[in-house]
Amino acid sequence: MSRNAKLIIIRPDGEVLELRLHQGEYILGRPSPKNNFQPDIDFTPDYFVSKKHARLFFRNDQWRLEDLGSKHGTFIDEQKIPDAAGPIQLKSGTSVRIGETVWSLISENRQQAAWQQIEFEFSMVPAINYALHHCGVPVISHLLLRNTAAVSSVPFSFSVSIPGYSENRVLKIPALLPAEQYHIGKIALKLHYEILSALQGRKKAQLKFYAETREIINREIFVLGFYEWSYDENFRKTLSCFIQPSHPTVQQLIFELFDYLKKNRVSGVAASITLSEFPLFQDANQVENILSALYRVLQERFHIHYFIEENSYERTGQVIRPPHKVITRFPQNENEKGEGIGTCIDLTLLFAACLENLRLQPLVIFVKEDDYVWHSFLGCWHEAADRSESVIIEQRKLLRAVEKEELCLLETTGISGFWSRQLNYAEASNLAVEILQTKEFVFALDVAATRPTITPLQFPFNPAVNRILLDAGNIAREEKSSRLKTAHLFRSFLQNHQKKVAELIKQANQLELKDENEIKQPGEQKSRTNFPKPTINYRRTLEDACLISFDTGAGFVEVDQLLYALLLSSSEDVKDLIISLGTTPAQLKAAYEQHYSRVSKEVVQTLTE
Repeated sequence: MSRNAKLIIIRPDGEVLELRLHQGEYILGRPSPKNNFQPDIDFTPDYFVSKKHARLFFRNDQWRLEDLGSKHGTFIDEQKIPDAAGPIQLKSGTSVRIGETVWSLISENRQQAAWQQIEFEFSMVPAINYALHHCGVPVISHLLLRNTAAVSSVPFSFSVSIPGYSENRVLKIPALLPAEQYHIGKIALKLHYEILSALQGRKKAQLKFYAETREIINREIFVLGFYEWSYDENFRKTLSCFIQPSHPTVQQLIFELFDYLKKNRVSGVAASITLSEFPLFQDANQVENILSALYRVLQERFHIHYFIEENSYERTGQVIRPPHKVITRFPQNENEKGEGIGTCIDLTLLFAACLENLRLQPLVIFVKEDDYVWHSFLGCWHEAADRSESVIIEQRKLLRAVEKEELCLLETTGISGFWSRQLNYAEASNLAVEILQTKEFVFALDVAATRPTITPLQFPFNPAVNRILLDAGNIAREEKSSRLKTAHLFRSFLQNHQKKVAELIKQANQLELKDENEIKQPGEQKSRTNFPKPTINYRRTLEDACLISFDTGAGFVEVDQLLYALLLSSSEDVKDLIISLGTTPAQLKAAYEQHYSRVSKEVVQTLTE
């Protein structure tokens, strides 16, 4: 169950109250004027409830309940919590009784519907996108069916889908006795990741349930852009997937850092160290020295400009710039500075990726500037450890860690002109401590604690290349092919970048395309219920495109690099297509290597030796 929850309280007189939970911890009980005590949730006038009866808190993505030594006890499903039992995990809808008051927790995203006296109750996410799909966030969870009729139901089937973005999922439900419940934990919809990966803006879609052939549920759901993070409380830890320690831009920054450490002989870090021998830093001084050196590299070697995010959706999501969009140009020599742009969250995620690359353990911390604006800055643990609390919601925990010198903080926008001038490392560090102490704390993401379940998101292809991949699938489906072939990929490239290929052909043998109408144009997108499976050659071509991208130091695969991979392909169908355009594969490849020498000179030996 997510932190977004509601407390449904049924008082002894039958009155029903509904409370939305906004904090991470609550004391349940009754006030004590004598001791100047006021509980977070007041159960007056139930005098069987103790002053400090129980503690309800959210920890490690679960709501938990702990009896605080109450006189009359705490009961879960009418079973008394044993003395000294410690915190008990609560599930959505579980009945709890303290004194004569009954209450239960339910998710704030619970949905309800009915069909032929079968009640449907479930939780759904308000939005989907590629990142959430990558993190394994289920679209539907805690689905409960209940027979409210006086007779048994008949077996039936129902289906769930997000038309245009998922396949149809069919579930079969057995006959249910009167009042019987049937629980389904999570429904994993098979989403069309090739569509999600090409999406650049926000769209609206519909989550639909059909019982037999009748539509019984239709709920609006947002489909977010590829680079958008939804900061709904359900999705907070998914921000971790945007921290990419293996990104080529991050790797290049580490080389810059390594050069800086050797040239400046930073105290606490051996000057003779080799990059392959970067240690697992355990010493607090080493961590501070590495972080300050990284700060100075970005400050001294780059012009970093604070630049407001691209079109975003303030109240529900944030557009994230990946590393190659933050560092837009690296310096070409000692006297030149590179360029970069970003907001507080962009710069903080870039720092976090670099620290994680060095096997340090960063945190991303959020505070409120006002009701709708958050501010992000960096934290880093001094010592590596096994960490289990991915989302930290207790401000005092971080403050104690800072006081004990277990945690260092850094205002990452100090490297930009955000504060009217650039801040030195000490100023940026002190400012971050002040912000944590004085601003309203929202949460902190402990990256190391998220890694068992959330891996870094890979950005192998730029959106224009994703468009080519998507159209390749459409072409295969229009042909009713069960296989997605390299030829489909090449034809998709032609229909998306016809002029680029035409110019190369003209350069190769002074011939225009025979008939531009012969190149198949994108047709109307067909049903995506059966997505063709890619062949070995198709996958090899994409792998080669990734290798070309890596060898040329690009952030991810661009259109020109995909074209070169296609020209290096061994596919006979691709060769036939090239011949049909009025040239030969060898001529077109030679024309490419002449026109795009910057790409080909770096990789041709790697791929052909």
